[in-house]
Amino acid sequence: IETDLLFFTPSGRGIAWFVSIEPDFTSHEEYYMKIGNYIVNRYNLPVECFDVSCKDICRATFISHDLECFINPKYLSL
Repeated sequence: IETDLLFFTPSGRGIAWFVSIEPDFTSHEEYYMKIGNYIVNRYNLPVECFDVSCKDICRATFISHDLECFINPKYLSL
């Protein structure tokens, strides 16, 4: 999974991780849960680290206040 954008949330207690997904008939919620399961299992994290309430597409984040956010270099030359 390639990171497109990564930053601390406004509360400072979490991170927002943006990844590109292939368009198909899978719902946002299903993609979100699959990526969350991947993170928990891949990095051996407690499931509580993954905020399932964010599976609701209405909670999408579009702006960062994190001046040290990571932006994938492939987007910096656009």
